[in-house]
Parts: sequence; C-alpha cells; structure tokens
Amino acid sequence: MITLVAHSHSTDWRRMTRLLGLLLVFLCWLPALALASERPRVGLVLGGGGAKGLAHVGVLQYLEEQQVPVDFIVGTSMGAIAGGLYVQGNTSEELVEIVINTPWQEIFSDRTRRPLLPPRRRAEQLELPLMGSVGIGLTGPQFPLGLLQGQRLMPTLRAYGAQTPVPHHFDDFAVPFRAIGVNIETGNPVVLDEGDINLAMRASMAIPGIFQPVVWDDLALVDGGVVNNLPIDVALEMGADILIVVDVVGNLKAQEELTSPLSIIEQALNINMKQHQWLQIERMREHDILVQPGITEAGLTAFDFDKGLAAIQVGYTAAVLHAEQIAALAVDDDTWASYRERLSAQKQTLEPQFFDLDNRSRVPRELLWATMTSAPDETFQLEELEQDLSRLYGLGYFDHVDYQPVEEEDGTRGARITALPNSTGPGYLRFGLALEEGFANYSRYVAAASYLQTEVTDAGTEWQVDAQVGQEALLSASLWQPLRRDARFYMTPRVSLQRKNVNLYDGTGEPEGQYRMARFGGEFSLGYNWRNQMDLQLGYAAGVGNTRIQSPGPQAPPEESFSTSVVRLTGTVDSLDSIVLPRRGQLLETRYEVSLPELGADADYHSLSLRHLGAVTWRRNTLFAGGRLGTVLSGDLPYYEAFQLGGLMRLSGYNPQELRGQVLLHGQFGYLRQLNDLTGLGDLPLFVGGAAETGQVWTDTDAFDLHDLTVGGTALMAVDTPVGMVIGAWGYNSDDRMAIMLSLGQPF
Repeated sequence: MITLVAHSHSTDWRRMTRLLGLLLVFLCWLPALALASERPRVGLVLGGGGAKGLAHVGVLQYLEEQQVPVDFIVGTSMGAIAGGLYVQGNTSEELVEIVINTPWQEIFSDRTRRPLLPPRRRAEQLELPLMGSVGIGLTGPQFPLGLLQGQRLMPTLRAYGAQTPVPHHFDDFAVPFRAIGVNIETGNPVVLDEGDINLAMRASMAIPGIFQPVVWDDLALVDGGVVNNLPIDVALEMGADILIVVDVVGNLKAQEELTSPLSIIEQALNINMKQHQWLQIERMREHDILVQPGITEAGLTAFDFDKGLAAIQVGYTAAVLHAEQIAALAVDDDTWASYRERLSAQKQTLEPQFFDLDNRSRVPRELLWATMTSAPDETFQLEELEQDLSRLYGLGYFDHVDYQPVEEEDGTRGARITALPNSTGPGYLRFGLALEEGFANYSRYVAAASYLQTEVTDAGTEWQVDAQVGQEALLSASLWQPLRRDARFYMTPRVSLQRKNVNLYDGTGEPEGQYRMARFGGEFSLGYNWRNQMDLQLGYAAGVGNTRIQSPGPQAPPEESFSTSVVRLTGTVDSLDSIVLPRRGQLLETRYEVSLPELGADADYHSLSLRHLGAVTWRRNTLFAGGRLGTVLSGDLPYYEAFQLGGLMRLSGYNPQELRGQVLLHGQFGYLRQLNDLTGLGDLPLFVGGAAETGQVWTDTDAFDLHDLTVGGTALMAVDTPVGMVIGAWGYNSDDRMAIMLSLGQPF
C-alpha cells in the first residue's frame, strides 16, 4: 500500500511540475505576444504649401486604398485644411470632389455678390464709379490687416465639414486633430486643440498680409507655416509610434525660373519654411515615413489651385514609392470598416431650426434681422443662411460674419451668427474712375471720390459726401436716416452742386459746339425697402441753375437761368450681378415726375420713364435683353431735362447724348460668350459677344412714329478687371453711323 501511494504522489508531482513549467514559459512570452498583436499608433503630419497642399489628398487616397487607418492628424496651413476636413468625416474621394467643385476664385475674394448688397449700395453703383476704399478712423487712415478677410472661405469650410455642434476638444473626433498657428505678436507657435475646428483650420492658413489674422482666445494668429510648417514635434508629443510625414514645399527654383513677382514671393516663403522644416525632419526616427511629392518636377506652385487634380496625382504617386512601409500598417477588412464607420458617423447635414445673432457692433439688431431673408425661429436651409451671411457682410459694417452649429438642451439644432465689427472705419473713403473713348468724335471721363460715415447713431444713420470731376462734375452731401430700427422705412435729405459739359453734333455726328449746365439744389426723399429686393421712394427736389455756351454751334440752346421744383416717385427692383455686362438678374426702374410751377419751377410738365435689363446664363453663354421708354405726358421737358440716347450699347454708332427729345424708345437683345474658365487665382473673365439694337428719340409726342426707328448692332470684346469692366466695341446702325469705342467701368 505504501509503495503504491508513494508512486501515485510521485506521478502527480511530475504532472504539476510540467504544467508549472508550461505556465512560466507562457507568462514569459505574454508581453511579447501583446506587443505583436497591438497595432502601432500612426500619426499623419501634413505640411503647408498653398495649392501644393492639395497633394495631401492623393496621399490620403493611397492610405485608404491600402486600408491604413491613422490615429491622429497634425496639420499646418493647407495641411490643416486637408486634415481637418478628413477628421470631420470626408473620405479621400469626397476630398477629391471638394477640390474639383470648389470655386477657388470666389472663396479667395471678399466681394459680396451685387444682388446681396443693400439697395442704397446698389443704387450708388448706378451713379458713381466707386471701386476701392480705405477706412478712416479718429487717428486717420486705417488699413485692414490682410488683403482678404476670408468671408467666403469660412462658409465653404463649414459646408464641407461635419455640421455638428462644436466639440470642446479635438480629441473628441474619431481621429484626434491638431492645427498649428503662430502668435503674430510673439512669433511663438500655437497648437490649436480645442474649440471650433473650422476656425482653427482658417487660422492655420492665415497667410500674413493676404488673410486677416484670426483672433483665438485673445491671440492674433497667422499661418503656422511661418514658424512650424511641418509639425513633427507635435505629433511625437501625441504619442506616435510611427509617423507618416508629407512635405509639399518642393525644391527651390533656379534664378532663371523666377520670372514673376509671385514666383519671388513663393521662393522667399519656401526658403523660410525649409529652414524650419529641416529642424523638424531631424526629429524623425528610422522607421518613420517621409513622403515628398514631386511638386517642383510637376511644375506646381502655391497659387495653382486650378491644377488640383495634378497635385492629387503627384501626392498619390509619392505615397506609392513607400508602398512596402505603408502596407505593413494595413488592417483587415472588418477593422477598416469599423474605422471608416466611426469617421463617417461624424458628418451630418445641418438644417437649422433656429438661429441666434451675436451682434458685436452698434448696428441695430432689428436692421440685421430685416436684412436677412430668413426669419427667427423658422425652419430654413443652410444655403439660405449662407446667403444671409453675405447680405450682412455686404452692409459694410463688419470685418467678418460667420456662424457655428449649436444645439439646445432639447436637441434642437440651429446656428449662431456672429458679426464682428470692422477694424477699419467707421468712416470709409472710396474712389473710382470711368471713361469712354470714341476716338473720332468724343472722349469722356469721370473720376469720383466718396466719404461715407457709418454708425453715426445707434439707429444706423449714415452721412455721405460725394465728389466727381470730369465731363459730369458733382459735389454733394446726403444723409441716410432709418425711421425704424429695421430700416424698412427711411429718409434721405441731400444737397448737391452739379456741372455738366454737353457736346453738340451736326447731322453727321461731327462735333460743332458745347454748352455747360450748372445746377445747385436740394432733395428730400422718403423711402421704403421691401426685403432688400424692391425700393420705393417719394421725393421732392428744388434748385436753381443756368446754361452757358462753351463753344457756339447751330444746335446750341439759348443761355438761360432756371429754377426747378419737382416731385418724383421712383420704384426699383434690382438683382443684376453687374451694371455693365450683366450675366444674371433683372433691373426694373420706373420714374414718374411732376414739375410744379406753383412752387417756383420754370417748366411745367409730367413725365414717365421706364427701364428694364435682364440676363440669363447657362454654362458660358449669356442672353441679355433690355429696353428704355421715356415720354412727356404733358407740357414740354426743358432742354437740360430732355431724354438722351447714344453711345456704347445705347444705340451704338451715335455719340453719347447726341440724340435728345421729348420721347425716347430703345430696345436691345444680345449674346455673350465667356472664353475662359476661372480656375486659377488671378484669372480674369474674358468675353466676346454682340447686341442688336433699335431706338429713336422724337422731338414731341406728335412726332412719334415707329417707322423712324434706327436699327443697329454692336460687336464687342470685354474683360472684367479689378478696376472695372474694360470693353472694346464696334458699332454700326442703319443711319450709316459707325463708331469704334473703348470703355472702362460703368456707363455715364
């Protein structure tokens, strides 16, 4: 028994020893097995480089094809844009569509589309050739801190973003994110890791001098590329096991390749960025991946946004060169699907059910509400909100108008609009030029300047002084006074001094004299503005003046002094996108005037005038049509008030204001073809086209006869420049009158 028991205990002991040994071996290998099964944390670093940064999309394309998830993204400038849009749920293919469909020319412009301007600003464009402006403050001229405020850029970023209420911290995204800015006061880099991700992206690409700095927690931030264009240090601090670093600066150009001011600017920026980048690249470890797309070899520059697809391809090709290293980071189908699902879940469509207005200016909130087409507490679409932002910015009171998605406690989603007051002003000196050259028989020009003082009172009062020299000289002062805080009703008193030189022509169009009309007077109008689309005015104007012969001729009117006293009713609907060669919209203006001898007028008449111009565009083609009708209803118009016809697109072939009379009829129908695509920054739209016209002026209503109509046509070429539309044209009509014309700016 004892022997048997001892043998049994010996066997059990050997079994236990063997099991214990196996357990010890397993425990020794456990940490190694855990490390082998744990995927390394991949950090993606995207550098800045303007349009060259579009190559980042190609790198993301390849990473997605290989099913390589990234654990966080750090970006500077355009790298922050690409990375920020990616972490908000956009796939690489969606980013490609964004690159293709983004109107780069428009988003790099702060100009408000003309139909969205307030009626008084649109009306100014019909009277004065104003193109540029300078802010005037208590200390003198004030200039913006950047050529662009980025007004159109922010709504674009938000439209492509997640459209969800702003996370408190960028770690809340499925893929954590960091953007790099620079404190312009100290020169220190600033890591943006919480708050509004779209504003962080905008701050990271605020190129000094080009974009206004972004205020972030009381710091003025500019483009992070100034100091840290390739933020490898930030990615390492976030705990990256392996880095994929994308450098899109490219090589420096040889001297013979520096052929323009833009190339010199880009070279200087590249030199600065490269000096900082090498310090960052030295931080990379042996197993990290440095992707350097062949930007220079592809001929891409920081301004080539029109070559986005080429940049994407260059980025993709560069990533393929590291295929073996990247493939080692790939995950299985289920893991990849889960990763993409977490990313895509963040992207939602925002249809605001309400909005708040954070008005930080003196402008009445009621005026801002009235400017918008959407009403508070009503359901509306995001597209409507974006147009409302443009309308508010077009008032001219704000540096920037933006919105953020917000969410109420009950889950209702809306948008909070923030209107930041202008850093320049509240006074503005504006100026411009217009000219019309007929080569053979006439040459006309006007140069204008206007001082506008806004926010004179808390009600939004404005006063304005206008001056103009040239063939039509002017000096005037006016006040725009809202009668309600929403400015729907208003009044406008005005006093003015005018002087106009009028050429006289013989029957063949040859100059044969000139007279000058001078007038001094005042006007008072009451107005009603309906939803910024229709404007009605009832006004009374009175004044004195005289006509003087400057150069005698058979057609010269008698020299005389005169007094005027007129009541006028004017209605205007104006949605034209341009007052020179419109491509979209309508202008309809009706004016009825009564001259009152009982209140001191020398003339006694009633007159009616109508004007219409409309345009429709599809692709590169535009059809436009318009007409004018003017007639005296009773009495006779004095010579200085007669209806006028002649000049470019006003019965071309005749000289400006050559035809004068008591009745006017004019119609036109035309076609424009845009010759180029506006894809690159700085591209100017070029047009060719023509118009058929008919019209005539009669000396009195009894002489009116449609058989007298003159028929003509105009062929033209035009380019829309920053200083106005430049048109070269040839015109001919059935009265055997021909003219070659050149114009700049608006007709006058």
